[in-house]
Amino acid sequence: MGRFLKQKIGIGIEGGCRPRPALAQQTAVEWQVRITHLAGRAGCGWSLVIHLRHYSGGFAIRNRGKGLSYTDQAAVGYRLLTGLRQQAMRAVDLLLPPRCAGCGCDIEAQGLLCGDCWNDLRILEPPWCICCGQPFAYEQANAGERCGSCLNEPPIYDHARAAFAYDGVARQLVLGLKHADKLYFAPLLAGWLQRLVRGLPDLDPGGQVLVVPVPLHWRRLLLRRHNQSAELARYLVREVGSSHGTDLPELVFEPQLVTRNRATPPQGSDQAPSRHVNVRGAFTVTNPARVKDAHVLLVDDVITTGATVNEIAKLLKRAGARRVDVLTVTRVVRD
Repeated sequence: MGRFLKQKIGIGIEGGCRPRPALAQQTAVEWQVRITHLAGRAGCGWSLVIHLRHYSGGFAIRNRGKGLSYTDQAAVGYRLLTGLRQQAMRAVDLLLPPRCAGCGCDIEAQGLLCGDCWNDLRILEPPWCICCGQPFAYEQANAGERCGSCLNEPPIYDHARAAFAYDGVARQLVLGLKHADKLYFAPLLAGWLQRLVRGLPDLDPGGQVLVVPVPLHWRRLLLRRHNQSAELARYLVREVGSSHGTDLPELVFEPQLVTRNRATPPQGSDQAPSRHVNVRGAFTVTNPARVKDAHVLLVDDVITTGATVNEIAKLLKRAGARRVDVLTVTRVVRD
């Protein structure tokens, strides 16, 4: 709620607090919060002053204009807005109980999976190909091995990683986000992508990574009304940015850095050779200067043969990108 207010009306919060006499053996603290709407011209706008009296048992709202000192502004505003948001979420949960994103059964919190759906996920973990992330069927003797496909025809991107195999509940979540307008799946899926970011080799914690979603052609975007890859990339940047650790580089969302200039047919049933032909010349790097000597992270929902991300990586490397990695929620696992 606080983010909405800040974006929509540009609030400024001023606060002051002071202890009040004990009442029924509860120490009271009185706060003043000033919420100001700023209009386009100087001197035009409005200001709302809220007086709160906080006890250990809760808030009491007062409506009189006695002035207070202005201290602890950030603490006052944060506590007020956080409390309002928590109460609003409790009310929503009463009206619309949290449901499992996979099967729809009742769960404790929104945006999670039940135990049965979680057990259905095939989590991809090492040992895998150090390049494309295809899992090996057996433990490799040496770390950093490549699969046969990458040895025979090395990809242009540097590393690709996926969280889950493209089947079962994972496939259902991806298709729901992609074709059923279930945009509320994006934060859940992006949380799993954050784990993959931490697993990428040789990251520079003090560096910067450009996060680029695989683009849709404008006609398909018009029909679908959203780009699922862009939603995943947006929430990934938000998730990493909100984490307090310093072990990750800065992620910068760049949704327009690569565009699709030619519509291509759906590739769901195509074999590898035709996929490479379909995407050839279908993309454009809009700002080569931005890409030069940059670390780029491509984000998509699923990787099959890797033809699409490989074509984009080729253009990015030609524009001067130092490194191109790929993150996807799922991948088709070769048997």
